[in-house]
Amino acid sequence: MESDIKVKATSDQMAVFRNLYCVKLYERIKWLDDSKRRWLYKVTLRHADSAGELHGTYTVETLMKKFSEDAYTNLPCYIAGVVKGLMTDVQSVLSVLGDKRMVTDVINDALQKKGVNVKVCND
Repeated sequence: MESDIKVKATSDQMAVFRNLYCVKLYERIKWLDDSKRRWLYKVTLRHADSAGELHGTYTVETLMKKFSEDAYTNLPCYIAGVVKGLMTDVQSVLSVLGDKRMVTDVINDALQKKGVNVKVCND
C-alpha cells in the first residue's frame, strides 16, 4: 500500500529514513524554523497493508516506531551499501599509493579481534 503524507524531519533524519523505509518520492516543502532544525516533507511511502492508509502529518520518529520491523529488515542492506561505498573510496585513494588491500585487511583484523565473523567481499 502507498500513502501520501507529510513528515517533519531534519535533513539527516530524512536521509536515514528514506534509506531504511520504502520512500517512493519525497520533496522538501517548508522550513519549520523550530529549535529542532526540521523541514516539512511531502512523502509517498510504501508500507504494509496492515497499517492502513496514512493521512496527515507525522514526525519521522513516529513513523520509524510504527514501521520498525521494516527498518530492521532493511538496515543490513543500508549499512552494507554505506560501508561498501566508503571502502571503495578509501581503496581508490590507497590504490594510488600502491596498497589497495591494506584497509580491508585492517578492518577485518579489528573485527575478528572483537569476535565478529566477517566474510570478505572483493570487488
